[in-house]
Amino acid sequence: MNKWLSTFFAVIILFTLTGCTSQVKSAGKPSATNQRVARNVVKKLGHSEVTAKVETDVVDNQSKKDKRGDQLPHQQIQVIFKNRATIKKVEAARTNLQNDSATKSEKRLIRNYQRVISEAALQLKGHDVLLLGYAVKTSNSIAVIAESRNGKDVVPEVVV
Repeated sequence: MNKWLSTFFAVIILFTLTGCTSQVKSAGKPSATNQRVARNVVKKLGHSEVTAKVETDVVDNQSKKDKRGDQLPHQQIQVIFKNRATIKKVEAARTNLQNDSATKSEKRLIRNYQRVISEAALQLKGHDVLLLGYAVKTSNSIAVIAESRNGKDVVPEVVV
């Protein structure tokens, strides 16, 4: 009887503890909407200029929090420049913007890209994010020039 009672309490404790653990819901495979948005942005910017991929299960500062405060994963569409000449132009414009020395032409270049991303992001649902940038050679990261989610520009639009 004691063995049965201890097993019963062990099972109850196990179920109680399992119910208290933090579980992250998976965003799974890319949504059809996000795949369509990625294709449309690539088409608009040019197949020879950019590539796009949809990352799932992204947890970052754009993630929604559940009732317990745990961050929930979302999807992120990464549109990355691949044309070297365009990358050089965008990189120079971004650097000059950061140094407050950008020309009107450089500001317009960045702003036009930001508007394309902002407009396309209006189709996104929830906390999914659309970003545009280029790969940084010295690190395994992306220099972001535009980032938006449905109705909100994460990177503020450049003023010309």
